Amino acid sequence: MFLTVHAAAGVLIAQHSKNALIAFFLALLSHYFLDFIPHGDKIFSKSEKHSKLFFGMASFDTIFLVIFLIFIFLHPIIYKNRAIISWGIIGSILPDITYAIENITKVKIFKTLTEPNKFVHNIIKGDLSIKNGLVLQTVVFVLLIIGIFFSLK
Repeated sequence: MFLTVHAAAGVLIAQHSKNALIAFFLALLSHYFLDFIPHGDKIFSKSEKHSKLFFGMASFDTIFLVIFLIFIFLHPIIYKNRAIISWGIIGSILPDITYAIENITKVKIFKTLTEPNKFVHNIIKGDLSIKNGLVLQTVVFVLLIIGIFFSLK
């Protein structure tokens, strides 16, 4: 799943937590749950052409993530719970961040986070097309945004 989808899940989870540590760990678990669902990303490891497409999509996701976080942190109710929300977001995206660091540096120091991430991605053998994966991730993101909106107190 895109980082933005994971971050939205982290925000929603953190909104229902009164403790940053609990928000962090529940959001971390949500990452693995979301990545268990086939979402059209297995093709990216197949060729250099697909690697370039992945880089473009990851760049778009990063820009969208920044915009999403700006909107989230500018909201007055979120502002009151900024620490808990922040830890929820960190927990939700940490496995992908550590995976990226390992792929770039080739240093395998985050195995406790990356190995479960690789495992859940491969539990279900099939995958969606990139287009269907984008549709699925968009639907999940919209549902999470609706949940965030209705969870505002």
